[in-house]
Amino acid sequence: MKFFLIISIIIFNVIYSSTSFAELKNVAGNSSNTYYIETKSIKKSNGYIYYWVVNDYTKPDKFGDLSSQNLYETDCKVPLKMKRLAGMFYNGPMATNETTTTLNAAQIEMQTDLYAPPGSISELLIDFVCNY
Repeated sequence: MKFFLIISIIIFNVIYSSTSFAELKNVAGNSSNTYYIETKSIKKSNGYIYYWVVNDYTKPDKFGDLSSQNLYETDCKVPLKMKRLAGMFYNGPMATNETTTTLNAAQIEMQTDLYAPPGSISELLIDFVCNY
């Protein structure tokens, strides 16, 4: 049942996120990346929060991508953690132009929880959606 819920959320958010792209909030950054949360994509369901993050790179990565868009799940409990449920990479900035790579089901299945150390970008992203 949880699998079908996650798949439904992913499909809904892929369709929904394209219309909500203009609602980006700059949440965190460093010298190589700026992280934006699509505020219209933030959804709460069964104790979890689902949201899309656009990661804009200052320079192309080793694959030539300039940005990525990832769907995360978090539950706002300590210890803070997040899990990537979907990911797409783009050859344009701000998740634009062509999609160069999409994470497949096997890659998603291998994803583990990412724990957010204090002061990390992960912590900033989680804090933002938990307090939104």
